[in-house]
Amino acid sequence: RPGSGMSPASFIDDPNWAAFLPEAEPPPRPRALPEHSDCSPIDVEEVSTHFRRGGTFGRMAGYEERAGQVEMASAVAEAFNTRRNLMYEAGTGTGKSLAYLVPAMMWAWTNDTPVVVSTATRNLQGQLVAKDIPRALDALGDGAKKFKVALLKGRTNYLCLKAVDEFFSGGYWTMGGEEREAMPAFVEWLRSTPTETSTLSTRCRASSCRARARSVPAGAARSSRSALSSRRGEGRLALISS
Repeated sequence: RPGSGMSPASFIDDPNWAAFLPEAEPPPRPRALPEHSDCSPIDVEEVSTHFRRGGTFGRMAGYEERAGQVEMASAVAEAFNTRRNLMYEAGTGTGKSLAYLVPAMMWAWTNDTPVVVSTATRNLQGQLVAKDIPRALDALGDGAKKFKVALLKGRTNYLCLKAVDEFFSGGYWTMGGEEREAMPAFVEWLRSTPTETSTLSTRCRASSCRARARSVPAGAARSSRSALSSRRGEGRLALISS
């Protein structure tokens, strides 16, 4: 790994410490999204059929048809078709995630347009990515292979390299004791995760470190937004959380 074998002091005091990071590619040119009047409606009956006995999910072992889930999925599909705001409340066990994901994916796929799903928590976001979205993709059949899903967390979940560079600019020995103690874990994390999503060890969560390096560069935010509207011919679902 780049920088491995160096002490935290040597790594931080090296003016080229960031050389191992990959160059960021410029975001693709955004395309114009279709107006709602130009979009094709999705089949509400087809949406509800996925949740009925004998449908896409009904064929799964142990699946139980739930009237509330069928009703909610149909209501979400109608809202997409009519461009109406919809607020839907349902109890635990209804199967809400699939009830909004399936019509959302069908709308995105049918009209080649992105759909944004905003969650209040990262836990729910993780559940959607790991469990619900893979199941919901079954509703697209062969089209699932081309369907794109993007995940975007709140800005405080990303490390700002500009802030890190400013933090390092004073040198290792100008840091406080708490910061120097946190540096080995922080530097190891930085070396080992140049592009991937990873959780920083609790040993490296000194409040002063977090306060100095917590914002997202404007360029990264622009790239994320542009990714939602690039490449025609592929349905897209974007997950956003705080």
